[in-house]
Amino acid sequence: MIRTAEVWDARLRSIFGLSMLDHPARLQDGVRAAMKELGLADEGALLARVDRGDHEARAALARSLTIGETYFFREPSHLEHFRDVLLPAAVARGSSPVVVVSAACSSGEEAYTLAMLARDKLGPDAATKVEVLGFDLNPAAVATARRGIYRPWSLRGMSPDVRARWFDEVEDGASVKAEVRSLVRFDERNMIDPKDALAPASADVVLCRNVLIYFDDEAVKTTLSQLARALRPGGTLIVGAAEAAFFAIADLGTHAIGETWVHVRGERPKAPVVTAPSPPPPPRRPAPRPRSKPASDRKPPPRAPDDVIDLLDRGWKALAIDPGAAGEDARRAILLDRAAAAAHVLAASAALAQRDLGAARRSLRHARRYLAAAPPAELVRGGGGATAAELASYCARIERALGGAAR
Repeated sequence: MIRTAEVWDARLRSIFGLSMLDHPARLQDGVRAAMKELGLADEGALLARVDRGDHEARAALARSLTIGETYFFREPSHLEHFRDVLLPAAVARGSSPVVVVSAACSSGEEAYTLAMLARDKLGPDAATKVEVLGFDLNPAAVATARRGIYRPWSLRGMSPDVRARWFDEVEDGASVKAEVRSLVRFDERNMIDPKDALAPASADVVLCRNVLIYFDDEAVKTTLSQLARALRPGGTLIVGAAEAAFFAIADLGTHAIGETWVHVRGERPKAPVVTAPSPPPPPRRPAPRPRSKPASDRKPPPRAPDDVIDLLDRGWKALAIDPGAAGEDARRAILLDRAAAAAHVLAASAALAQRDLGAARRSLRHARRYLAAAPPAELVRGGGGATAAELASYCARIERALGGAAR
């Protein structure tokens, strides 16, 4: 690149809140794609247009750098809690309509999922009782969301019955049904730009998942503070499972909901004991075996395929309150499957939480090696629905917490 990565990173931080130093290949590809789209042969010309506030140039960068990996019904524990608890509570509080926000919605899968769940819970009444807003800074993604037609990749894991219920089959793929579309609108917004902020006390539920891992701390603070201000009393802000510890950056109180932590406006907070970013929990499974003995007294479990997932399930849940036990579970999972990338991520996080920096660096090196061998969009076994690319970004934050010393 003609310009240094540091120069571009500084611009992207100030405009979009994105920190790209840990993703040099993605940064370089994004800049080149924006240049090609705009017909520019000189990188300096693109930088000059960006610095002048040229909307077309900034939009081209947004398109090239912020294509998100998403799909319908992602992280079901959050969605079940929305449908069964948060939505009925908002209706009971008298919100009319109940406003649900999908922040950084990418191509719209999450926003439409929320509308589907509202229709599932409230039936036809959802048409008058619920409004879903999805927004993203990427104009191309917003256009895709408004079109509402999706390829099989976005529908992966969906049963034929669910697909038939919410989609019409068309030549280009699967089209979201009108009864769902009617609940949703999409806007182009930049989360860190104050002029694009949601109105205060305007939303009942806000989801901002698997986005903050790409932001620097200042952008995390700005984003979470603005989203928290948008909540109505009793409203809930949900982030990705790997991002729960970021609430502390914005000085926001948190509450435990199942496997993750959320911010609830107007309720007395309870802070988790977390000293390092909290990794994502594994996919939904039956409740783990209760801890009847301290972790150090437990005998190694039998070697069986599901034991790695069981150990990671228990370890993620223990991390917020007992990083020592979480680290023990990670070590046992690694003994069963040395190549389990999520186990090494858990081990690094637990070691960092205990200030064992040497162990954290060693585990981080292993985690990054195994993640690098996986396709970026591949879901990581035991990674709570996170892709290899997302866990790699989370590892980059651990590295920054270690002072950039992990190699």
